[in-house]
This record gives sequence, structure tokens and C-alpha cells, in this order.
Amino acid sequence: MPHLARTLGRAARYRSKASRSSNEDQRLQGTIKIDRSFISGLGRSADDDAIVTATLAIARALELTVVAEGTEAQRKALIELGCAYGQGFHFAAPMPAQALTDQLHAQRGLERSAASGF
Repeated sequence: MPHLARTLGRAARYRSKASRSSNEDQRLQGTIKIDRSFISGLGRSADDDAIVTATLAIARALELTVVAEGTEAQRKALIELGCAYGQGFHFAAPMPAQALTDQLHAQRGLERSAASGF
């Protein structure tokens, strides 16, 4: 039973983080973010495996989008579990919105239009 107590404790921390994230950014309504502390344990911790798998199953049942945080080392495992979205240094370091917009335009070979702001 020590695993159950530890898992429940981690789930409570996750719930706290999830509600805080939801309140901080209303644009993510309908989205669940899985904290990097659970993602980093995939394949090494049965508790983390169970929490991530269960979170993905619940999100699918409720038709919610899931974003995994800190995907650097776990990208393949997350794809196999059916997690379509991730964020982390694997994709890019944190940057201002304008820098991201410029980078995306440069990758697509687009010139920035002054009229549209993009």
C-alpha cells in the first residue's frame, strides 16, 4: 500500500497544479496539461505510468485535449500512449510571442505582412 499512498499524494499535487493552470490561462479551457514530474517518470515509475495513462484515458472520454510538459526524453512513449501534443525544450526554448511568430514564418518561408501583423 505505500505505492497507493504515494500515488494519491502525487495525484493531489497534480490536481492542484492542473486547477492552478486552468485558472491562470483561460485560453486552455478544454485542455489538461500533464506536469513534467509525471512525464519524466514514464517507463521508470509504475505510479507515473498509471497516472499518465489514466489521465489520457479520462481526457479522451471527456473529449479534452492533453498537453504533456517536458517531453524531451519521453516523446516516443507519449506518442505510443496517444498523446498528440507536447511542450518542452525538445521543440524550442521559451521565447517571446513575436520571436515565435518570426521563427514560424521563417520556417515556412513567409514574409511578414505589416498590414496583417503576422
